[in-house]
Amino acid sequence: MQSSQPRRTAPDPHPDVQEEQDGCGDVAAATKPKQRRGRGAKISRHKRNGRKKQSKTHDLPLPPSVPSSRASNNDTSDPRVWNLKRAIGRRDNRITTTKTQHDESVAENKQLLKKLKTAKAETKAVKKEAEKQMDVVMKDMEHEVKVINESANKQSERAEKKMKIAAEASGNAKVKAATATKAISEAKEKAKDATRAQASFTKATKDVNKKAGSKASAAATKLKKKDDEVNELKQQLKEALKEKATTERRARDAEEEALKQKASREEVEIALGDMERDLEGMLAMKKAGQIVIRKESAEGTGFKKWSQQMVQLIMEYLVAGGPPTAFSKILVATIRTMQPDAVIDELPGVWFVRRCRTVLLIVCQLLSAYRLAKAEKWGQLNCDATQRHQSSYLNLVVSCVEEYCADLPEEQQQYVSILMSACILPEDESAEAQKEAIVEFLNDKNEWLDEWATKIEKDFPDFKHDIKRDGLTLSKLAEGGLVTQDTCNTASKGSDLIVEEIKASAAAAGINANDVLTFKTYCHHHLRNIWWKWLEASLSKYLRDALEGSLKEIDPSLRVSTNISDIIRAVDKEFSLPANYPKGHGRAFLYWLKRYHPGALLVPTERATGSRHDLNVEGAGAIYYNAHLYIQFLDEQLRTPNANNILQENLFIILSSSEMLSLCRLCSIFHFAFSLPLRWLAGHTHKLAKHGWSVLSMSKALNIFEKAMEKIVNDGGFILSEDWVMHVFDDIADEIPEFKEYLNFIFEVKKSTAVDHQTEVLSGRSLRKELFSPERQENKDTADLVKTMASVGAEAVLKELRDPKKHTWEHLDSQNGPLSWMKVTDEMKKASLGKNAVNDVSERPFGGMTHQLESFTTLSGSNASAVAQARINGDFNRAESELLTKTKTKTKEDEHYKNGIFIDLPRELLQTAIELAMKKTKEVRKKDQEALTKQQEHRAEKMNALKARGIENATQQLIDCLYYYDMYNSARCWRTPEKVDEMLNKLKSNTAKLNEIKEQIRMRELGLGWVEARHAWSKNGRAYTVDELAKHLKEVILPEEVNKDIPSQPPVRTLERKVLPVLGTLSANVAKLDVASGENKQELREAAVRMRDERELKGIGDRYEQMQPSSAPELDEGLLNRRLEICEYRGEQLHWHSGTVLAVLTKPKNHVHFQFDEECLDEGEDPIQKVKLLPTFWNRTKQTKHAKGWRLAKEEIELAPPF
Repeated sequence: MQSSQPRRTAPDPHPDVQEEQDGCGDVAAATKPKQRRGRGAKISRHKRNGRKKQSKTHDLPLPPSVPSSRASNNDTSDPRVWNLKRAIGRRDNRITTTKTQHDESVAENKQLLKKLKTAKAETKAVKKEAEKQMDVVMKDMEHEVKVINESANKQSERAEKKMKIAAEASGNAKVKAATATKAISEAKEKAKDATRAQASFTKATKDVNKKAGSKASAAATKLKKKDDEVNELKQQLKEALKEKATTERRARDAEEEALKQKASREEVEIALGDMERDLEGMLAMKKAGQIVIRKESAEGTGFKKWSQQMVQLIMEYLVAGGPPTAFSKILVATIRTMQPDAVIDELPGVWFVRRCRTVLLIVCQLLSAYRLAKAEKWGQLNCDATQRHQSSYLNLVVSCVEEYCADLPEEQQQYVSILMSACILPEDESAEAQKEAIVEFLNDKNEWLDEWATKIEKDFPDFKHDIKRDGLTLSKLAEGGLVTQDTCNTASKGSDLIVEEIKASAAAAGINANDVLTFKTYCHHHLRNIWWKWLEASLSKYLRDALEGSLKEIDPSLRVSTNISDIIRAVDKEFSLPANYPKGHGRAFLYWLKRYHPGALLVPTERATGSRHDLNVEGAGAIYYNAHLYIQFLDEQLRTPNANNILQENLFIILSSSEMLSLCRLCSIFHFAFSLPLRWLAGHTHKLAKHGWSVLSMSKALNIFEKAMEKIVNDGGFILSEDWVMHVFDDIADEIPEFKEYLNFIFEVKKSTAVDHQTEVLSGRSLRKELFSPERQENKDTADLVKTMASVGAEAVLKELRDPKKHTWEHLDSQNGPLSWMKVTDEMKKASLGKNAVNDVSERPFGGMTHQLESFTTLSGSNASAVAQARINGDFNRAESELLTKTKTKTKEDEHYKNGIFIDLPRELLQTAIELAMKKTKEVRKKDQEALTKQQEHRAEKMNALKARGIENATQQLIDCLYYYDMYNSARCWRTPEKVDEMLNKLKSNTAKLNEIKEQIRMRELGLGWVEARHAWSKNGRAYTVDELAKHLKEVILPEEVNKDIPSQPPVRTLERKVLPVLGTLSANVAKLDVASGENKQELREAAVRMRDERELKGIGDRYEQMQPSSAPELDEGLLNRRLEICEYRGEQLHWHSGTVLAVLTKPKNHVHFQFDEECLDEGEDPIQKVKLLPTFWNRTKQTKHAKGWRLAKEEIELAPPF
């Protein structure tokens, strides 16, 4: 569309081209004969340039895509088409004139030819010589023609380029090109006709000069002039031929373009109108410096979406910790405050801001993959697992060398840990599933990198990116890579599996197995915390045993414990100055201190929230040093009328105990002498490579610690020797100046203010002095007990250090551990330089994830991890925000700020990364949901398997119960104390007595379901004797048995719900559940009976064998007419055959006459036989040459049916 205001003519973008074209026009004019130019030969400057004279103020030329409002409906209405046709007409006129001149030249040439024929006749004598000379001349001419052709081609190409530039510069340039074309065409025609005569003229000139005299000389002179003109015209001819074709083609294209423009004129006018309005509005706003907040139209679609800048702003807002619900409000407030006239048409909704969490997650993982894929090798892999929102999550942290120090020597290289993800979802919690989840995650991110690279190559083909496809591979850990996790069994096994996967990946990458160096290490924080756990357990047990009498007298409701962790948590609740516990008195205690002890040093209590195993030694110092202040405050509080606070009473009892003060003093010394130095070394190992200190160097520190524990075990007094215990690690401090400086800072430099915030005190020195040279009497009195407990605690720690089921022993020289300093190779020591000795980099992401989940309770674990990942990796850090807000207290090291990778990312990478992330949001959310569903399915399968095993176990237990129930209802059961004594006397060995008394107890416990009949078989490693168990049977079980109802069947206790009291009336649905449970029990009971019978048919188990009396009956008259069973072979198997005792023989001894039942006899066999019954064969499935097994028949032992 044309502007309503006149605009200046746009400057010619190619002035040099115009000059060259003007030059071409002048050359063309110069080639005309002077007599033909006449008076009108002087062409105006405007006509020579191919355009009419224009005024200084005029409209800009219309672009080809914009139709003119002045155009008519005719096809030739377009000015450009009209100008081109006019140029073609002028060109045709010039061609006609050139043809006329050509005809005249041909006539003149004919006359010259006649003269040449005459010259030929006169020079026949020298014909042969002339032919030879002509051959030479022709060769020279061919060379010249070749040169001329090449020059013409070059000039033609240059002319074509000039014409192209001129055509694109403006439509008027085409007119100028047409003028030049016309002049060149004339020259081409002349050159074309003159070329044929050139060779003849040249030959004639030479011949005439030699033979013909003055006539030939005159002709040669004239031909030479013609030759110069022909050469020039020939050169222009070749240029003009191509220019003519190009001009004609452009004319046709212009006509077609005009037709197309006419066909779509209305549609284009509408679109241009909208574009013009938007453009004018945007330009006006841009000139005014306004901000516009609105969605943008997506290319190729009619939908509108938020710009990438808005998505980036939302992501940075989320990383800063802002809630999604406040984004629009903060955005409006910021814009209106900074620029009140900004245009805000619409704002992102809360839903969109929340969905940008997933975009943030994808961008962060993409950037992590991008950084690690570019690294040539990886240094360390850390991972950890946890549970949040009843789902299992796994994180993955990989370190690589910083780009700026990749070329430095290995000991000078610095590794940076990059969090790849804190939300990997393994199928279950096993080590195998975690390893597979890590491998699958890396493969998935390789696919992301490939998609990113493909997208940027498509959208920005000229941009050279540095995205490395398939750059995420575990083989990068094959050259000295470490795998570090905590010390639990699953983590340890997982590390082994990852190491094996690294070796397999290296083999697939073509790395020789001998060149692979990778191994697992353990988190030294976890190792150390486990020692203190056992230290606490041993000291707590020692004091619990020593104070057993006092503890029994204390009301259990006061919850008094000898466990140091419980004491520290109680103190934190009551005296913590932040006053986070509602029932505590931290604020009241602070006010009391300011009033009565303003100059006192108060050592702050240790934060006791969460599970921290080193809390038991770290938090003891505050209790030991502040105890006298705590006691005074509590005494005042408890003397208040109606004082009734369990927490205060608990603490007063504990803090007033010398034994508890001894415990706090000992734990404090362990903290300052051992825990604090080891914690600093472990936490700073990755920064100490310049001193040759590596992850494996921690083994040297553990060797020193082990020897210190040995010394304390032998003499507990060393724990109070300040000159020794506080200098255990001096050898290491001499090697590492930073370590020595830290210890000096803690005890000689670190200051704290007193309660009045005016007096400064060396807190570390004061606490250390009170530990080793106490001034308060109550602290002095703890010395002897501290020495005793030190040996106890050191022994427990030493046992833990060397426990082969744990992992510390692997670092000890004394145990020849695989990671001990004397056993590791120099290559392993070098490989572990500059790497982490702890797993903090994997612990931290879960802390950030937990914070997000606590702040936004409905947030998914994956989206919650996005903010934590962005903060840990520093992807969105801006150096400005840090530098401009830094405080004076920050050190020089803190001032090395730099932008995060996302901020400094090239525009092409940034744009495509955000577009790819927005595209993959649905896919990622769907995949996470599928992974969570798989976890729940696996847990359900596991639960079903447990139920199936439970049912199977319940069936087996019920079979046992059936046997014991039958045994109780048989002659084997001892029902009176007298029977117990009688039967025990009959049993000869102590083992038989012990086994039988246990069976009698099991009849009541398992057969009848009487839980109160249960009795342990041993305690603290000592087995109970026959007398002790018999006493329990006679004095506890049998008296109670008289008052109990005997159940009609054995109980089914497995899979039963715990018996709970009923509040009011039991609801109907619970009653239905109980009925269904009863039906299940009956099915289980019937299945158990069937299984028992099937087993007995197979010879597995025999209920009647278990129901027999413990000892054989006497072979006397009391055995007459009794029903017995005799064990005999029938074929190859033993069977029990029933019958009746007819007589007891005195000779031979132990023989009876026994009448077998008819169904037990073979054909023709005598039913009455003499059978030997030995007491040693009683109730034994056995037959020898001398005797047979025997027992009572089932009708003799069944006093009552089982059920």
